[in-house]
Amino acid sequence: MNLYHDVSVFFGETFAVLSNLSYLNPWKNITSILGPPESWFEHPDSEMNIIHPLLIRDYRTLENNVTALVALALPRVAPFRGIPSSLPQPAEPAYENEAWFFVNGVATNESILAMNGRYLRRLFHRSFELIENPTDGVPIDLIECFFQRSLNSLTRPAEYTFERVHDAFINPRYRRVVLLGHSQGGIIISNVLQMLLDRYPGDERLTRLEIYTFASAADEMPFDLELTRRERRWVPYLEHFINLGDFIVKLGILQNRERIAGDVYIRDKEGHLLNAHYLPELEAKRYTGTRPGKRPRLYEYLAGRQPGDFPAFPKDLRTARAVEQEVMEEVSGEVETVEP
Repeated sequence: MNLYHDVSVFFGETFAVLSNLSYLNPWKNITSILGPPESWFEHPDSEMNIIHPLLIRDYRTLENNVTALVALALPRVAPFRGIPSSLPQPAEPAYENEAWFFVNGVATNESILAMNGRYLRRLFHRSFELIENPTDGVPIDLIECFFQRSLNSLTRPAEYTFERVHDAFINPRYRRVVLLGHSQGGIIISNVLQMLLDRYPGDERLTRLEIYTFASAADEMPFDLELTRRERRWVPYLEHFINLGDFIVKLGILQNRERIAGDVYIRDKEGHLLNAHYLPELEAKRYTGTRPGKRPRLYEYLAGRQPGDFPAFPKDLRTARAVEQEVMEEVSGEVETVEP
C-alpha cells in the first residue's frame, strides 16, 4: 500500500514538473533558476562569478572554476559518485555553545560550497560545518531529488548529515543547534528531521533545534506535535525563505504548503542561487512574512547578534487537534480554533 502511494506520488510530481515546464518559455526556465542576467555578477560572492573571465585572477582560480563546471555538466554514477563530507568554516569562537550546519543543494561542488560558507560566516559571524551534498552532475542530482522526495529514499548525504547533526543534538555542550539548507538541502534536512522525530519523540532537546531553508525543494517538513502544543510555537523552530519567481520552490514549498511546518517569508523575484539571489535579500532584510508585522527570527542572528524569545502562535491552543489545524493552515494565517 505504501509503495503504491509512493509510486503514485512520484509519477504525480513528475507530471507536475513537466506540466509547469510546458507553460514556461525556455528563457523563462533559465531565468527562473539562474535569475536575470543583470543579477549574475551583481554580487561579489555570486556563484555565477565562476564563468566571469575578468574574475579569473590566477591559475588556481581558473582550475577551480573549470573543475566546478565539469562537475556540474558531467553525470557521475557508481563507483564514481561523490562522497558526502564536511568542510569547516571557522569564525571567532564567541558562540562555542552553538552548533551551526549548512547543507547545499544540487549542482554544488566543494568550491561553490566554500563560497556559500564564506558568505554565511560573514552574515552571521558564526562558525559553520558545511556539509557537502556532492554533485553527481545536474541530471543525476535532479533524478536523486525526485526519488528522495517522492519515494522517501534515504540517500547517503542524508545519512551523513544525520550523523553529524545527531552528534551535536545529543551533546549537552550545545544549547542551540541550527540547520540551514538550500534547494535539495531542504529535502535532506526534512529527512534528518524525520529521523530525529522518530528516534526522540517528545524529547526536550528538540526545543533547541532551529531550521532555516532557502529555496527548499522539500515536499514536507515535519514537526513534533506535542511539544509544539506545549510550547505554543514550532518545535523544532522552522522558517523558510522563497523567491516567488524561483521555479524550484513552486514544486517544493508552494506546491506542498499544507505539509510544510514553519513560517514562510517571500520575495517577489526570480533566481534560485543561494549567494546570488537569496543571501543578499536576507542581508538587506527584504523578505516579508505572510502575516502582517511578522519578521524572521533569522534576521536577529545577523552580524553576530543573539535573538530574543521564540515567537509564539497568535492565540492559545487547547487541543492537539487544534494545534494540528492551526500550524498547518494555509499561509493566510486565518485560523479557527477547534473544540475538543
